[in-house]
Amino acid sequence: MQVRSLESNVDNTTLKINHFWKCMYKCYGLEILHENASKVRKCRFASFVISHILNNLIMTSYSIFLVVTEYSIENICSLISFFTYWIQSSVCLFVLYKKQNQLSHCLNQLLQNISAKYKKRAWKLLQRIIYFTSAIYVTVIAGGILTTFRSENFLIAWKIMLLFDLFVSIFNETTKVAFVYLCILLAFNFECLTIEMETCMMSFSSLTEKNIVRNHHYKFYRIIHWINEVNELFDLVLAAWIAADIITICAMLRFLIIAEISWSLSLSIDTLRTFCLLLLIYKYAALVKEKARVTAIAITKMTDSRVNKYDVQIFNLTDQSDVNNWKCHLFMHDLSLTSVGINVSGYFIISKESILTLIGTLITYMVIMFQTN
Repeated sequence: MQVRSLESNVDNTTLKINHFWKCMYKCYGLEILHENASKVRKCRFASFVISHILNNLIMTSYSIFLVVTEYSIENICSLISFFTYWIQSSVCLFVLYKKQNQLSHCLNQLLQNISAKYKKRAWKLLQRIIYFTSAIYVTVIAGGILTTFRSENFLIAWKIMLLFDLFVSIFNETTKVAFVYLCILLAFNFECLTIEMETCMMSFSSLTEKNIVRNHHYKFYRIIHWINEVNELFDLVLAAWIAADIITICAMLRFLIIAEISWSLSLSIDTLRTFCLLLLIYKYAALVKEKARVTAIAITKMTDSRVNKYDVQIFNLTDQSDVNNWKCHLFMHDLSLTSVGINVSGYFIISKESILTLIGTLITYMVIMFQTN
């Protein structure tokens, strides 16, 4: 797949956004927003993968050894945490390597279709998420220095493995932020299309109205196409994130009950980071479905106003009046109700109701974990 070069995006905000993603993934040997990866980058990525596998094998094996030799809730929670994070980070790593060109293409195309105002909004939202995540990582590192790295009970090799695990964690969480950012761009694409339709409604003419309506239909279908591209890109990864994060949060909260005070602060903040990023994934994925629905209703009403010859001056695009034409009903139901949105491996489409389901699931599992002796 051909990927547009950075130089084709002359917009300053677009350059900043692309440069950010390029630098973030460059450390791991991935070529985001470039057509081909150099041999040095491929070797760097291969070294990173081998180190990641060996590091997690050692840490997981050691956790299993502790569970076998000293059966306790603390050791079990530690094993669950290591194992689930190993699974989701490995899935994220291999999928992103395989589909890095697809990620680049999605980022470029979704940025090109929104106005400069919305690009700046997207950049500000991205900065806030990154600042929040970075602040938590700094706190966790500081807590680790005060506890783990100053403790004589931990070998130097174990400390190095913990540092590498943190490096992998940054990669995994950065990819979560990339997914959230793509959801923000999809929502902004729908918003821009809705605003464009509102503007065009006041300047229809008999010579151009058919072309305008057809053009808006095409743009709507194009955004739907990019939703499908994002779904395909994160199909396996999104399910791994959600399942692993729910298990990790419950295990860590149970671990915090019996953990030493010196560990409690950094672990609780790290658990908070995982929970907040999971909520962000659900929030902005649900926003995509909501914006798609609003835009589909708007484009249906615009189409109906042309069919039934409504007076443009009295036809309100945001009004919730019934759509009379059965073809428009069919169009709206086909595009806006059940099939459009961020799909989690074919199991469900994330909506606002999914957030309540997530919170309910977390509470249920936490109650079960807390009652386990």
